[in-house]
Amino acid sequence: MPPQEDYVMNYSSLVIDLGLLYLNFRDACHLPNRDRMMRIFKMFLPIFKGTKNQSKYALELLRFLIQHNSILSECQSHRVFYGLFVNNQGHKQQDVQGGGCLHRRPIMPLKQVNQGHINTHIRADQQMEYKVKKQKKLIKHCYSNKTNKNIVRHTAAVHGVSTIGESFDAATKVIRRAKAHPKLSALMDEKSMVSDIISIKPWSHSANGNLNIFPEV
Repeated sequence: MPPQEDYVMNYSSLVIDLGLLYLNFRDACHLPNRDRMMRIFKMFLPIFKGTKNQSKYALELLRFLIQHNSILSECQSHRVFYGLFVNNQGHKQQDVQGGGCLHRRPIMPLKQVNQGHINTHIRADQQMEYKVKKQKKLIKHCYSNKTNKNIVRHTAAVHGVSTIGESFDAATKVIRRAKAHPKLSALMDEKSMVSDIISIKPWSHSANGNLNIFPEV
């Protein structure tokens, strides 16, 4: 007699697998490692290919993997990959010779790495979005004097203006008051989800188990 499937347990396990894979990917973006990211991309391939509206991402991932594993040299591949990220906090690192190319490696002990002291990398396109936001803020304060010459002059000085402003705030001990929520806005939703999960018992095998509201799962 063939084993009876528990569709609730299968679905719950799939959600956990996808969630952990996403967290692994997000962590790899904050502290880039080429070999680790290549493994994550290979795991993404069947997931994107199996989803109709995300199949284009599978083709792009396949192109990326072929380019870095077959076309580019190891040194070129490292330069292209690590050029996709920016360390916006500027923590001190050292160059280590390895694999025919210079690599950027943290000099902090592993304990500090795990505490997040150097997990300050962000995507290069995200850094560009931050710069565009600062440029738009400067252009906004030009008011009616938005000539091409004036806009070029203001946007070219965005880095200097930001550095001067941050240094002045630090020297004068300006307190930036943020509107912090007294409690997490998602706390009640998370408690409700946890209570539902406990009542369903998704990781306890039940023959032919299914959800009434999702009969096809």
